[in-house]
Amino acid sequence: MKTKLIYLFVIVVLAGCGQKYSGVVTNSEGKALSGVKVTINGTNYGTNTDESGKWSIEPQDSELGVITLVFFKSGYMHEQIVKQKPSGGIKTELRMHINSAATERELGYVEHGCGSVNIPDNADWNVSFLHSNLKGDLAPDKKYTRRDPSAVIKVDSLYYMWYSFSLSDDTMKIAPWDLNDIYYAISVDGVTWTEKGAAVMRGAEGEFDFRSVFTTEIFVHEGKYYLVYQAADNKVGIFDRNTVGMAYATSPNGPWTKLKEPVLRPTYTNEIYFDNNAVHDPCVVVYNNKFYLYYKGECNCFGAENCQSWCNPICGLSKQVRWGVAIADNPTGPYIKSEYNPITNTGHEIMVWPYKNGIAILQHQDGPEARSIQFAADGLNFQIMGMVNNIPEAAGLYRAPVSDNNPHAGIEWGVGHVLRWDGGVNQNGWMYINRFDKVDASTLIIDAGAFVKTGGTFNDGLVPFGFNSTGAVASHVNTQDWAEYNVNIAESGEYSVEYYISTPLDNAEVSMYVNNKLVDKCTVKNNGDWGNFSEPVFSNNPVYFEKGEQMLKIVASGTSEWQWNFKGMIIKKADL
Repeated sequence: MKTKLIYLFVIVVLAGCGQKYSGVVTNSEGKALSGVKVTINGTNYGTNTDESGKWSIEPQDSELGVITLVFFKSGYMHEQIVKQKPSGGIKTELRMHINSAATERELGYVEHGCGSVNIPDNADWNVSFLHSNLKGDLAPDKKYTRRDPSAVIKVDSLYYMWYSFSLSDDTMKIAPWDLNDIYYAISVDGVTWTEKGAAVMRGAEGEFDFRSVFTTEIFVHEGKYYLVYQAADNKVGIFDRNTVGMAYATSPNGPWTKLKEPVLRPTYTNEIYFDNNAVHDPCVVVYNNKFYLYYKGECNCFGAENCQSWCNPICGLSKQVRWGVAIADNPTGPYIKSEYNPITNTGHEIMVWPYKNGIAILQHQDGPEARSIQFAADGLNFQIMGMVNNIPEAAGLYRAPVSDNNPHAGIEWGVGHVLRWDGGVNQNGWMYINRFDKVDASTLIIDAGAFVKTGGTFNDGLVPFGFNSTGAVASHVNTQDWAEYNVNIAESGEYSVEYYISTPLDNAEVSMYVNNKLVDKCTVKNNGDWGNFSEPVFSNNPVYFEKGEQMLKIVASGTSEWQWNFKGMIIKKADL
């Protein structure tokens, strides 16, 4: 009996010791850091480091085993250790956080008001795009959802791109990017495409990419091809705390070998932080002999005090999204998040290309600097350089050899995606890939959401008295709603106008006033949908514009209370 009691006592001690996690936290100079918050992700276990930087957590009520440790101290970068086994010698170094140029601007917006946001009208940087449908297998087809295309690359005589693929009528999907695989297609001319099938498939049950693989990007280095992509292991990962995976191949046609672990994860913290909820839209650029993984971070309050939806966005926005970057010495990592993160104040999708000795970017939506083109000589501290009109959704840029002689060399053309609501299931709609091309400076492309003033006479209970801007699109446009736009005409002459309007109603109309004078009125054809902007409404006759700044006023009318949704308009010389 005595021997048995000793044996049982030893077992209990080992179980207790096996659950102990402890270590020391220092700064980058090796000095101990006190007051660092140390937590086990997903649990209530946590502690703070003492004066010597030491900490210890010893859970007693469960067998946690392998866990994720999170370290946080104000003024320092969040750090985390994943798949940590019980250990008594965990060493962690925290780096000081540095405000990026974007963060410094945001602090100014908060202090001086959002009227201080300045997106310069700079002819050397301003850029506009036209959009067109693809042909062949990638022509619009509501049976399929194809979205979030990668960059386009050219290998020998063929163009290649990769994209998220699923069936639109899959009743198990909870979002268009759910239950996706990554497909690819090839083209001779960049317009007519042949779908070749799957490149990267979802993983086996229990793997980090079991639920969905989607939103991919391609990069090439030393004869090897790399795909980075978003991954979800379950339904939670579709909206929250997904990860970024990577696959590589020696040919653009595969076969592709997936890394067994993600190369990037969200910052696992319940503190308010720009990427604590999700890491999206990964894009790797080879820069300064290193690998810069740019990504979109999304924030969640996770119960933080005094936090509103989307983590207190500024400027009256309902949502604000920022970018981060993680840097590695090798293509497959490890990728270390920059101490300058976040590096933007806006940006729903990643659009980035090398220019001169730095990096240029397009900023799309979800932030105060929407529809801007920016540049950073160091790839981190971006400055606003000019305006962007008719910006593509989820752009995949054609990665041609980039010339340094103008900032648009990396965005001459590419592919994006379009969301349609006239198909699909579970109110998810369906999506297709289209093409964009940079246009001549004499062509004006005006996003519907870029109005300077709006009003109306009808209160629909959702958006009273005026256009509702949802980024580039204006929605909930009712009878006698109007919006005003400032435009600058390069030279006097006659111009054609294309209105990109969608409505499922009959007898809708659109009118244009230039400096308060009616110059055009058109009937808007019922196309059966609120979001089909593929076919424009053309002006009845060429409109004469004087050179210089003009005030355009767009007015909705018709026999219904609701009229149409508006994506924008294109104004170009009538003889073009």
